[in-house]
Amino acid sequence: MQSEIPDDALLRVAQICNRPSVTTRSASGGKRGRRARAATQGVIPVSPSCWWRWVDAGFAPKPRKLGGATVWTGADIKHFIAERLTSGEPS
Repeated sequence: MQSEIPDDALLRVAQICNRPSVTTRSASGGKRGRRARAATQGVIPVSPSCWWRWVDAGFAPKPRKLGGATVWTGADIKHFIAERLTSGEPS
């Protein structure tokens, strides 16, 4: 999967990390229902909260801001996978 990421791609957290599926809630009792969300499989098999801990600790690359979006470049993610994930996770 790493070789499929273009260097100039801009990736968001949902594309980098795994996201579990969310089921719908019934609209009983006057509460609004919630739409179902399918699970996503990111390029790095960790949860978004783990990814953000890694970013805060300096283990993962720092994001870039584009308008209101937080993104990482494909080159940064490919470098992270090649260099950091092969050497082990932070303790």
